[in-house]
Amino acid sequence: MGRIGQVAAALALLAGSAGAEEIHRGPAGDVVIYDTPPRLMIVGNVTLGPEEVQSLVEFQGLRDYYGALVVDPSEGDYAYWTSGYQSPEVALEVAYRSCLAEVGPGRTCVLFARVDPEGWRPRLGNVITLGGPASESFRGFYQGGLDLGFAAFAASAVSSGTAIGSDSQAAAETAALDECENSTRDALTQMTTAGRTVARQNGRHICRIISVHVPNQ
Repeated sequence: MGRIGQVAAALALLAGSAGAEEIHRGPAGDVVIYDTPPRLMIVGNVTLGPEEVQSLVEFQGLRDYYGALVVDPSEGDYAYWTSGYQSPEVALEVAYRSCLAEVGPGRTCVLFARVDPEGWRPRLGNVITLGGPASESFRGFYQGGLDLGFAAFAASAVSSGTAIGSDSQAAAETAALDECENSTRDALTQMTTAGRTVARQNGRHICRIISVHVPNQ
């Protein structure tokens, strides 16, 4: 099993019992949202260098799930973290590949800490998860504006977009996709080259409509 597979297995073993999760039926599949606070878990057993400690402080301050902090366990003193991604798998892989690209050949990186919602558990099948910022937007702005007209919510692996109060379903979907694509583009520019490659694998960076509201006629 490769390093990513090993860490993914560790994530599954460390997952807690099911928390307060909401399931919404959408055009792209079931959308799972957790209505629980973020949980920071230290899973690594390595001594951190000064720069890695500073990265941990920054990571702890954000606490946006899904996130991963990956470090160089040698004397390299390098860390890379992700925060607010839509799934723990993408958050981990982007951090891991970005760290590996920085430390260079012959060195490795290990998962030191992660952030997920309380009660998170692995899921199988065509299930869509949302990170902390997207979950807040979905529950707040999107669901709070359903009485204003047509609405739509779009998401990629790293960002999301919302439209409410539109005159038609097509207009709502177009506006949500536009916002998602713009914010995803911004997120990609802040990644390392290795991170962007991971985020684009299998079309992860592509925004898609995951929820639509059509008002009663």
